[in-house]
Amino acid sequence: MIGNGAIVARCWILGECSILVGREPVASDGSYRWHLSIAHRRRYPTWDEIKMARYSIPELRDMPLMVQLLPKIDDPGQWTNLHDNCFHLYESTPDIDLERS
Repeated sequence: MIGNGAIVARCWILGECSILVGREPVASDGSYRWHLSIAHRRRYPTWDEIKMARYSIPELRDMPLMVQLLPKIDDPGQWTNLHDNCFHLYESTPDIDLERS
């Protein structure tokens, strides 16, 4: 993470899951946002493990919104997952429109 420009990088173990958290550059304007990845060696992390990780980490606990991104499947440059059983959450802004039409 630090090698890719993160200004903060931390790791934890939660049960059988590994958690990495970084404050990473996300835009050409030089802004930084939080990124959490959670992985398990043999299976997907459960919803409860993901929630526990997100809300237990002090820097993320009061964050208004974190999201999991699913980019276009035919754009391999957008996929950051190098581990089969890893999920990524990213800091987002709470003003995105989630209303259903």
